[in-house]
Parts: sequence; C-alpha cells; structure tokens
Amino acid sequence: MRSVSTAGIIMYLLLCISPQFSEAAQTQYSNPAEIDFSIFGLAIDDADLSQFLSKLGPAIPFANESNPDLKSMCFISNRDETLVLLKFKGNHYAGFKLMSQKKQFYKWHFCERSAHISKSILIDNRLKLGMDKDQVKAILGTPLSETEVFFNYVYRWQKQSNTGDAEDKYLSDDAVQNDSVQPGTVACKVTFSEDRLISIEISKYSE
Repeated sequence: MRSVSTAGIIMYLLLCISPQFSEAAQTQYSNPAEIDFSIFGLAIDDADLSQFLSKLGPAIPFANESNPDLKSMCFISNRDETLVLLKFKGNHYAGFKLMSQKKQFYKWHFCERSAHISKSILIDNRLKLGMDKDQVKAILGTPLSETEVFFNYVYRWQKQSNTGDAEDKYLSDDAVQNDSVQPGTVACKVTFSEDRLISIEISKYSE
C-alpha cells in the first residue's frame, strides 16, 4: 500500500510542478542503478558548475526564466548548430536541454562557443541527437505520455545515505522506501521532427 501511495504523490507533484511532464512513465531499464543521464561524463547531483566550466570553457550564468530557483548557462558548437542549455540549483547541476538547432533557444546569441559541443554528444553513453523513435524507445523504454512529436518519461531518484556514502539510483515507483532515502524525480522529455530526435531535456525535481 505504501508504494502505491508514494507513486500517487509523485504523479500529483509532477502535475503541479511542471505541466509539460503531465504524464508519468515507469522506467523500462533492466538495471536502474546504471541510469545517470550524464552529459560530458558529469551526472546530476554529482557535478557542479565549476566542473562544467572546466570542461566547456568560461560562460556567464543567467537567470532561468521558467524557474527562479535555477540559473542557466548555454554553449553552442563551433562546428554545427548544436546548443546545450545547462541548469543549476546553486552550484549543483540540475539538468540540461540539448538541441540540434541553436535557434530552438531564442537567447542563442548569448551562448558561448565551445569545441566540445556537437551533434555527436552522447547522453549516458548511449542516447544522442538524430536517433529515430525506435532507437530512443530501445534505450529509454516505452513512454506512457507520447505524441507524434514528444515522448515524456519520469524516473524515480533516490540518494541512499544510511551508510554515510551517498549513492544515486533511479528506481521504479514501486521501490521500497525507508527513512534513509531522500527521494526525488528526474523528468526526461525528448522531441522529434520527421521521426528524428532534435532535443533532449532532463530536469531533476526534489520532493
């Protein structure tokens, strides 16, 4: 009963926090502990702003208009039209949006150029721009919220702290809960054009 109640609370919170993720999807990963949605080798909650600056070069953070608790930085490729918008809560990495066309972000003129940005960037060492819908589903699983243009996923996130060593894991909604776990959710929204992946957005929400 407890797991059912927890799942209901998660779905309610997501409806209130972010309408664009109005439908929650169960994770389809066979080994949830391996999911980290890392980009440039840096994972949510493990990385901070200074690590991204070290990898990508200098940039000036600016206010995130959709969430005043966050600040953002953006970089564009000096080889193609790829743009990445990074999100931080304080100095902690809280998500990103990777886009195949820089003009998908109306403030692209303010982004810094980086040789490390390109359409070949891998998310979690497997997901990348240009994939078709079947390839994306083979990696992320079958979404519960789906249109011709969007797939929406929501993953459980937990930080295990009872041993003193934090461990991030993505779990299905029926995962066993206990007092040593700090829960949250990671929302994933992928966008297609002509059956090709043109943007990947990852956002972490604490509960």
